[in-house]
Amino acid sequence: MLKGLGSRLISGRLCHSSPNVRTSFVNPKSSSTLSLSAIPTVEEMTSKLIEHLKMSKIENFNEHQLQSKKLASRRMTDSYRQFRVPLSTDSNRGKLYLSASNNIRMGKLLEDLDHLAVFVSYAHNAEDANIEAPGTLPRTIVTASVPRIDFHRENLHPGRDIIMDGQVTWAGTSSLEVLMRVARNPSDNNKKMRVHSLAASCPDEAALINDALEAMKTRNRSKGKVSPTNSELRMIHDIYEEFLRRNPNTWLPVLTKKEMWLHQTQLSMTDLCFPESQNMYGKIFGGFLMRKALELAHTNAKLFCKGHVVIRAMDDIVFVKPVEIGNVLHLDSYITYTENEYVQVIVRASVTNIIKSAETKINPCESRTTTNVFHFTIESCDSSELPIILPKHYAHTSMYIEGRRHLHNSVRRMLSQRKPPSESQ
Repeated sequence: MLKGLGSRLISGRLCHSSPNVRTSFVNPKSSSTLSLSAIPTVEEMTSKLIEHLKMSKIENFNEHQLQSKKLASRRMTDSYRQFRVPLSTDSNRGKLYLSASNNIRMGKLLEDLDHLAVFVSYAHNAEDANIEAPGTLPRTIVTASVPRIDFHRENLHPGRDIIMDGQVTWAGTSSLEVLMRVARNPSDNNKKMRVHSLAASCPDEAALINDALEAMKTRNRSKGKVSPTNSELRMIHDIYEEFLRRNPNTWLPVLTKKEMWLHQTQLSMTDLCFPESQNMYGKIFGGFLMRKALELAHTNAKLFCKGHVVIRAMDDIVFVKPVEIGNVLHLDSYITYTENEYVQVIVRASVTNIIKSAETKINPCESRTTTNVFHFTIESCDSSELPIILPKHYAHTSMYIEGRRHLHNSVRRMLSQRKPPSESQ
């Protein structure tokens, strides 16, 4: 779960294990240099994690230890960690995080948050919860899903350091909740590897664990496509009834000047997966995929709205299959629904294995495998009267209904999180 420190900037659930991941910004002029410099940087976080994995090789454990080693319960405070993105002092890093409009590139922060969730997950399972010691068992921890991230209205300043912290808030038998990672046996990815359980040490922690458990149950119940409701089917019927009324002679659908077909909003990109984007296990890093999808969704929304836009939420992200080095990565985005100043964007990630296509003599364009689906709720800052998106084909009708659901859920959350003026003064 992502919650803000002071002013809430980013919030949501990232599903791995389950650290509560938070971000905030620090003004170096108003902060103690000593206290700020004492917080490790994201580079130090990555190097510590790599060293930890080197100490936790599977050959250091026998079969009896893998199956029956006792795993003591951990507290939330055992996995709590804090790291810093040093934008105020590292000019080279500052350029990497700077957007075209002189704001922070949120996609870069997603990469760091993903690294943080992995780090916290490993800290939870390290010997005595000490990341500088080997793990109690060797584990491969990878991103399973990102149920939700909310981007709040406060802006991050590119000249200030960004502080991120996280902790495990729920643990099952082989999965954790930064809601973010699933642990697997590194010698056999089809086998589960046990993780340390989590014990609450106060009522607030017990509430967090219970919230995470309920969220996990809800996700498990809602896996897969949800059929349209009667009201949604009626809505689609009414849309096409309106089309027929406009052109009764030929029955061909006709749009007004304020409407646009869903399929006409497609914006795509193709990239080759290089080793520089790999994680510690030789696959493409999940944070890299999230960043690429976010930036494509942002670009599509900006072109569609013809002005400045901001991302307000991303949710229901599931990592279906790993992306391999050398794969051709395809990202296809569509505007699926609009309402007032809000735009819903879907980004589908798929890959083509060129070598496999050549061996099987299958046309590479016909051999794509879907790896990820991303949903983004985006707000137009310059216009509250956006074109109305409508589905022309049945395949796009399901995208339209799904986009409408996501947008309404995101807007409801945003409205519930806004404090009345009297409370904010």
